[in-house]
Amino acid sequence: MAPVSERPDAERPDVTPASAGTRGPGRLAVVLSTGGVGGIAHLGALSRLLEAEIRIDVLVGASAGALVASYFAALGDPLAVLIEDAARTSLGRLLAFALHLRHLPVPAGETREHCRRLEARLLELDGVVFDALRGPARALGVLAFDWRGLRAFHACTGSPSTGSMSVGRVVRGSASIPFVFPPVRVAHDGRSRFLSDGGLVRSLPLEWAFEPPLSATHALGVQLPTLRRRLDGLLPARRRFLRENGGRIVVVEPRIRLGRNVFRGRAGLEEILQSGRQALDERTIAVLRRWQEEPPARAGETGPAGPLPTRHASV
Repeated sequence: MAPVSERPDAERPDVTPASAGTRGPGRLAVVLSTGGVGGIAHLGALSRLLEAEIRIDVLVGASAGALVASYFAALGDPLAVLIEDAARTSLGRLLAFALHLRHLPVPAGETREHCRRLEARLLELDGVVFDALRGPARALGVLAFDWRGLRAFHACTGSPSTGSMSVGRVVRGSASIPFVFPPVRVAHDGRSRFLSDGGLVRSLPLEWAFEPPLSATHALGVQLPTLRRRLDGLLPARRRFLRENGGRIVVVEPRIRLGRNVFRGRAGLEEILQSGRQALDERTIAVLRRWQEEPPARAGETGPAGPLPTRHASV
């Protein structure tokens, strides 16, 4: 409903490549979409990439995708730890955490303890800045919505204006669902910004992965089922972007039946996790391996591989 910026800022210097052993010329961005509690599917997709030894250079996310990307890239938490944390976070506990953040009463016992654990985990992210990540990815980008400017707010590694910002503060904003979680205040360029759900800007923030300073050569998008996804497909800027860059993007869509799985407790969440793994089939993995050594063409050029159709995995 609120207006958003059509393009991220393109006038920022490239990130200086980090030395991390032998690297091919390609620079892969894994872009994780919004999706609420379905975000556990992102962990399944990441585990499949690690299993296949696909190098992840850049992680970009919005809302639930920003949380997963940040814990993996900023803290370097093992996926097993992240999966266990996610499996404990039911829809009911997520709503209880919203009450906790507003200093409202929360049921005693395990639910209250879980709210405290979630807050402690976010505090860990508060101590990490975008330019000093502790995880395996070289760069991180988080998309949020700024209520003050009524536009996109993108913080990332290598940016002169946001590289020194706390990852935790920006992620809290990106994952703050309007009317459920309060906006998060951050200081930026001498002004206060009030950040909220990145899904108000894009469900799958592919554009920001290719812009400096992140400057990916190709991207894997993990798109969860959201209403915002359909709106994004109607935006002229998004349609133009996909026409120009379709040859260097793979989008997979784990098919998640939230109505069936989200209320089944741990068993339902584990099925969602598996949907993320299954979405990356052997064909997708083969294309990513090829692009790692021989990056696809940039917009307007002829590359070694054409666009790969969207792949699906159902659960």
